[in-house]
Amino acid sequence: MPNSATDPQHPLLVVFDTSTQTEFYADVHRVLASPAGAVLPYDYERRLTTSAAAQVLDELAGDRNAAPVDVLLMYGERRGFRKGDSDPTEMLRSTIDTFIPTRSARIVSVSSARGAEPQRDVFKFHLELRGFIDPRSDAVQALVAALEQENALPFGDRATQFSWIATLPEDLAATRNALVSDSQDRWAAVIDRFHERDTQFSDDVFWRVRSVRRIAARSSDNDTLSLRSRRTNIVGDPDAFQRDYRIAELGKYEVSIQTHTPGPTQRFPAGATVAFTPVEDEDGSIKLSPAPSVLRPEGNVAHRFTVATSGSPATRYPRMLLETQPPNWESKYPPGSTCTLTFAVRKPAWRWVVGILCIAGIGTIAGCLKEFHLQPTIFALCAVGAAVLVGVGWWAWSGQFKFGKGG
Repeated sequence: MPNSATDPQHPLLVVFDTSTQTEFYADVHRVLASPAGAVLPYDYERRLTTSAAAQVLDELAGDRNAAPVDVLLMYGERRGFRKGDSDPTEMLRSTIDTFIPTRSARIVSVSSARGAEPQRDVFKFHLELRGFIDPRSDAVQALVAALEQENALPFGDRATQFSWIATLPEDLAATRNALVSDSQDRWAAVIDRFHERDTQFSDDVFWRVRSVRRIAARSSDNDTLSLRSRRTNIVGDPDAFQRDYRIAELGKYEVSIQTHTPGPTQRFPAGATVAFTPVEDEDGSIKLSPAPSVLRPEGNVAHRFTVATSGSPATRYPRMLLETQPPNWESKYPPGSTCTLTFAVRKPAWRWVVGILCIAGIGTIAGCLKEFHLQPTIFALCAVGAAVLVGVGWWAWSGQFKFGKGG
């Protein structure tokens, strides 16, 4: 798919992750592992943005129709940095430090919350993930060099540098299309870059969610699902913006994962697995195998699940947490990729129709039995018909056939 800018009227925003703290280490893994179209929440204080970037974010927060806006997510690391080291005191430098474009994205919702002082105001925004760009692109090198000239890179002097969000410089506007992408083909190249640059992520386990699909009776009818925005989404509300895979009760589905081992010398950890765990699933909608999926180097993993029925007619929104679990892992840092999938579980429309027709049929039979004096044989047939409708209605609603007390 060709690269295309979302909104050329707004400058492209460059958002950095540096992952020097344990609690932020998994952010890069989520960006790399999540499927295209997933929405991730981010928040940064105003003091971590350039004045130009803050102006764009203020405009987006004040005008709900201004989004979406293109974003390039970048990872920056001081040369020689290792897990647990103190934060760098000097601003990162384009010629000696590491800069890796992790994902093309776009901001779809922004809000701001007042802090104790203006520079402590917090921008909360949702990023819709797109594709991956070439990590060795000349456009990336030019971008980082230009941001360095503007003192717009992470760390350094807190008054004049110390920037995690900046805008694409005006004199690089012609490179914009090289910095946005919907292509998923460069994911492995981005992972390789983390190894080639000997970053703190070099020995981590990397995988990504390629797809979620419905498993039909015939394989030719299998459908790949896409993430859909909720109808209840509110642009500008930090707690009301989600995108889900829409799945149906009693359906069978499959999550497909692609793995990659960067570099010729890295060994894929033996026994590494991906654990699939339902979360925020009070009704038990997601039914998974308790056994995690074993990861293989340069392979694909497919993990299937089914969807249970519920007595509630309302749509449910369970989540599925995917986490890397190598054996004997003791570090406080995550060992590798992680992401969360969100689902919208609904009853199929035909089940609603059948259930309603059965209720109407039962009501009609009950009315006839009450209104007319029927012969015993006809009365018995009507009673049997009502019982059948009860059973069919229950099956349509719950997916289970039930007749009489025995079930």
